[in-house]
Amino acid sequence: IISTPIKDPEFRPSRLNINTPLITRINLNGDTMLRGQLDVSGSIRLQSIDIRGTQITSVILPTAKLLSDIRLGGYLTELEIKDLPSLSTLTLDGYTYLTSFVIGDNVGSLDLYNTIAELYDAKHNETDENRQLRKLEVRQVQWENVTADFLRWLVNVPNVKVTGTISLASTEYMTFELKRALMDKFGNIDDHNNPLTVNYVQRSI
Repeated sequence: IISTPIKDPEFRPSRLNINTPLITRINLNGDTMLRGQLDVSGSIRLQSIDIRGTQITSVILPTAKLLSDIRLGGYLTELEIKDLPSLSTLTLDGYTYLTSFVIGDNVGSLDLYNTIAELYDAKHNETDENRQLRKLEVRQVQWENVTADFLRWLVNVPNVKVTGTISLASTEYMTFELKRALMDKFGNIDDHNNPLTVNYVQRSI
């Protein structure tokens, strides 16, 4: 499906359903009249979707074995991705309005660290409470050379669940205050049986 721009604002849709099981490509790029929710959950053979340049605020993705390329706009307020074993590319025009981001299991070769690092870059200095990230879930991470500032931002997300292993960069310091905050949020981060382990260089005082 390739979009034909809607020029009359009276016919601007607030919800769009594209539930065609045989469709493999959806391209709505640049259709600025599109806003609200986009539901493509029934398009189970989808391989790529491009809604850059739209004002869509929510997208419901399918469980699709072949979906590898997801390109989204900059007005999303929430996003959940899971059960996409071929996924390799996920981009957003921007993270300004995103307040909930959930990355579930089986998301192919998606680079989880770069994805969340982009979110951090966009959100860690956000002062508008209505635009601050309120929910973040990421599973089975293997993050290396993470900064202490990134961890401080992570523990300040109100509803955050991260599992896997995070390694603090060797040049970064794990302060007592930061470790206590991490343990309050994620449990015993020194225990490899804990859902989240944080590795760091132990320094003598």
